[in-house]
Amino acid sequence: MQEQAAKAACPSCGKDRVLQKDTGWCISCSRVCDQCGHPVRSAGNRLCRECRSKAERLAAQQPCPRCGKPGYMREDTGWCGSCSRPGPVKHPPRICRECGQLRRHAGLGLCSACRQRHPGRPFIRGQHLRDQLADPPAWLEDFVAHVAARFCVARACGSSPTWAGS
Repeated sequence: MQEQAAKAACPSCGKDRVLQKDTGWCISCSRVCDQCGHPVRSAGNRLCRECRSKAERLAAQQPCPRCGKPGYMREDTGWCGSCSRPGPVKHPPRICRECGQLRRHAGLGLCSACRQRHPGRPFIRGQHLRDQLADPPAWLEDFVAHVAARFCVARACGSSPTWAGS
C-alpha cells in the first residue's frame, strides 16, 4: 500500500510509476542518450542503440596513410577504399589523323585541338540532340546547318545559347 501511494502518472509515458526527484519522470523515461536524447533501455548504457553503433563504426575507422582521411583500411594495400581503387587507364598517345602530331586522342582519331575544330562536330551534336528529344522538330536539321555555316565550331556546338543574341 505504501508503494502504491508513492506512484504517480509519469508525464512522459503516462504509466503509474515512482517518479525520479531530479527529472520528474519514471526511471525508464529518465534514462536518455547523452548525445541525441532518445530513450535508453539498459541502465548500464549511456548511449542509445543508434548512437552506440555509430560510435563503434567511427572507432573502427583509421586515418589513411595516403590521403589522411578517416576510413576503413584494406588489408591488401593498407589504404582506405578510395585510395585502393585504381584510377581509369589512360590510353597511350597516337598520331592525330589531322595534324600528324603524337597526342592523346579525344575522339574520331583526332587530338583534342583538332576535334574542337572539326567541321562535322555541329552535325554530330545535332544528331545527339535529335536522339535525345522525344519528338524532334522537322526544322532541326536546317537549323543545325544554318548555325554550322554562320558560327565557328565551338560556338555552334555550345550548350548555352550564346548565338541567340547575335
